[in-house]
Amino acid sequence: MSSLQGKVAIISGASRGVGCALARGLARNGCSIANLDVIPPEASFASIADDFKVATCYVRCDVSDAKDVSHAVEAAFKELGGKRLDICVANAGINKNVPFLDTTPEQAQELFNVNALGVYYLAQACARIMIRLPPPPTHEGEERQAKSSSSKSIILIASIASHQCVPLQGSSAYCATKGAVKAMAPPLAFELAKHGIRVNSISPGYVRTDMTNAYPDIQKKWAGNETMVKRLAEVEDLQGVCNFLAGDDSRYVTGTDILVDGGTRAM
Repeated sequence: MSSLQGKVAIISGASRGVGCALARGLARNGCSIANLDVIPPEASFASIADDFKVATCYVRCDVSDAKDVSHAVEAAFKELGGKRLDICVANAGINKNVPFLDTTPEQAQELFNVNALGVYYLAQACARIMIRLPPPPTHEGEERQAKSSSSKSIILIASIASHQCVPLQGSSAYCATKGAVKAMAPPLAFELAKHGIRVNSISPGYVRTDMTNAYPDIQKKWAGNETMVKRLAEVEDLQGVCNFLAGDDSRYVTGTDILVDGGTRAM
């Protein structure tokens, strides 16, 4: 049986794209899913409950608004039973293809509000609920106790843009926001470790999504020259790492970032 069976996850930005794929990957392994997003769910999220026989819900949420995040997290928690919250995936994000010298203060602020502060607010709201819940039942044997002692997981979605520039896009502000996401994982992990909560980040490489589909010429160059495997990532390529960090097999993994980039960074 999967260690995700029966767990409850809150994911931001799961109405489509990467967030929806991560939601489906968790649900396939028995996780109930709450989707916090500003846009209504597309069919690929709406079908999760029937496809995998798990509970799901959608709560409209603007992750750049701390109060809205707090209210949405509480609403989602109650909608999925109000008894457990095991996993938080802070995924919601936006991008703008604007050169550095042309980026306005308003554009930069919007990127930081959604991509960096939105991640921070969601992790904080979910951690508060995780901490106030009673500890998991005591198991016999030290190994099983070790597993339960760090059973809660917060996963922050950063980007390869937190490791390097993205030469084919005007993405200076985006890179800065994703750098902030990757940088916050270690201190959050340190502070939350005493509560049995692990915090890690995932840095996807170049992924085929609605966001990147707007730039087919850039996609073609990424697939041809920027990866060892000579293709873009599909959203499903991120499911395995997310499932690993969400489940008990990663009980000794915290405060780190995992690149899923087809070898781009190593080139």
